[in-house]
Amino acid sequence: MAKNILKAELVSFRPPPRPPYSDAIWQRRGAIGAFVATSLFVTYLACSAMTPIYEATAKIDVDRRLSKSTDAFMGAQMQLIHSDSVLRPVAEHYDLQRQENPSGARDKTGAPVHLRQLKVSRFAHTSLLEVRYRSPDPQLAADVANAIAQSYVEQTFNLHPKNTGPPSFMEKQLEELRTKMDGSSLALTQYEQELETGGRLQQRAAALPNQGELTKLEDRVDEAKQRLADVSSGKNDDERRKAANDLAQAQRQFDEASSNAVRQAESRQRRLQGAGDDDLNAGSAEYQRLKRMADADKTLYDDLERRMQDAGIETGFRNSSIRIVDPAKPPESPVLPRTNLSLVVAFLASTAAAIGAAALGHFLKHSTREPKGVVRVTASRII
Repeated sequence: MAKNILKAELVSFRPPPRPPYSDAIWQRRGAIGAFVATSLFVTYLACSAMTPIYEATAKIDVDRRLSKSTDAFMGAQMQLIHSDSVLRPVAEHYDLQRQENPSGARDKTGAPVHLRQLKVSRFAHTSLLEVRYRSPDPQLAADVANAIAQSYVEQTFNLHPKNTGPPSFMEKQLEELRTKMDGSSLALTQYEQELETGGRLQQRAAALPNQGELTKLEDRVDEAKQRLADVSSGKNDDERRKAANDLAQAQRQFDEASSNAVRQAESRQRRLQGAGDDDLNAGSAEYQRLKRMADADKTLYDDLERRMQDAGIETGFRNSSIRIVDPAKPPESPVLPRTNLSLVVAFLASTAAAIGAAALGHFLKHSTREPKGVVRVTASRII
């Protein structure tokens, strides 16, 4: 009977409307604010207590024409940067293994070097590689990133097949020219010794008259050619015309003097008798030919060697395929801890947690799951 009466009262009872959740949250705004402020303060203290970590980045440009498969080739280059042959010299120089393992744990002797703070990535659809290294010291981070990039470039150069075979094009040309210059100089020296032995140098001086004048005229022709070559690249037409006229005049004088010398030599030869004079003239012409060849080879060799030294061609060939395009610099701000981001996350998380807790408390407070709750809500007595 009592149970039936209680069920009837419960069915006919309509509990008063539950206050909205916004009112409940507003009533607990003080507690919510205190919880959020405490969370932010604790997060700030935690970030302040952490050691700042700096990250330096070096960029390397890799010539993708070295391989047909770009993705596979770039992946292999990234693995090569992580290799022991690239990292070990840098790790030993900066003692990185001890710094990354401050507890005293050291890698076994002979084990491959692995740097946990090293990250290597690639820009999508490009030939640029990024070498990033993190350290509490910003200068150390930049130095290590640059050292790893330079070690990778040197290791790649040593492994490249072109660098283990013949020298570069310019170096081969220089070597061939040196050999040619040595050969012509040796031939000239030997011929001079033969002339001195047989007394032919004195006969050669008498064979071609006005030899000194011919030499001066030949030097003038060479100077005029050099002057014309120097002004040819400029925009001054007057200088080019003047240089061309000087060259034509010097060449004409040289040709005339040469023709006169030849005619005089021929006349002398006709007057001379015997085979000795014929041998004398042949020896003089051979000596002049050898001397011109030796002087020309030496001039070309000296000019090419000077140009290679001034322009640094050797270094350009070494770094033509893979080069560091952007060396790492000491970063100004740390990457860890990210205080601002941590505070934003802490604010959002603590606010959501506090509001959720307030809504849950409001829901539980106005729920009736036991007879005591019915008595408290309805102010009725259970029979």
